[in-house]
Order: sequence, then C-alpha cells, then structure tokens
Amino acid sequence: MSKFGTIIKKQTKNEDNVSLKEYTEMASKYFMGIEMDFSAEEQAILNEAYADINAKSNRAKDEVKSKYNGNNPMAYAFCQIMNRRASVGFSTNAHTCAKVPVYAVGTTTPILDNTEIFGVIKSFIEK
Repeated sequence: MSKFGTIIKKQTKNEDNVSLKEYTEMASKYFMGIEMDFSAEEQAILNEAYADINAKSNRAKDEVKSKYNGNNPMAYAFCQIMNRRASVGFSTNAHTCAKVPVYAVGTTTPILDNTEIFGVIKSFIEK
C-alpha cells in the first residue's frame, strides 16, 4: 500500500485535480495489474476515500490522516478492496521486517526464505 501511495504522490503532484477515474486507472496499472469492475460496496469505499483525499480544512485533514493511519486514502481504499476480494484480513496496517518463524516437519526440512514458501506449496498442489 505504501508503494502505491508513493506512486500516487508522484503521479498526481496536486491531488485536488485528480478524478476518481484517474485514481482507478492508476490502481489498475500500478497496483492491481488488471482493470476491475467494482461492486456497489467497493464503489462506496472509493467514493469515501475520494471525498477524504479532497478534505479542505485543517481539522478534516487531521481526521483523514488519523482515519487512514497516515496513508494515502485512495491507496488505502484500493488495498482494502483487494484484501476483501482475497479474503485476507490484517489486524494492523503496518508491519516490521522482523523474521517470523514458519515450521514444517517432513522427510526433509530445508530452510527457506518466506517468499519461497508459495512456490513450494504451488508445486505440491500442481502435482
């Protein structure tokens, strides 16, 4: 999400002049990788984030910053939509780079980087 937020910041310069359609096109190109149709519920999430990103008063801007944990509201909204579609939930919007041990027991137990686990599981399923 933060990477997409950075892309939005670079692409938009002045967020006041960016339409919701332009944000959706950026999300399709840089974040989701595909063009998407949005349900009414998803469109409501996007509409709310779009309204929030255009907050004018200092108080409203502070509320937006708090609501989205300092993240870009549009990046946050698209991430929320992707998480829901993937049936993934997170208890926080931030993480550390601390190692998280994952254990498996079998005839061989290689030590793998966490990014390699997906490939191992995929190759097992495809057999």
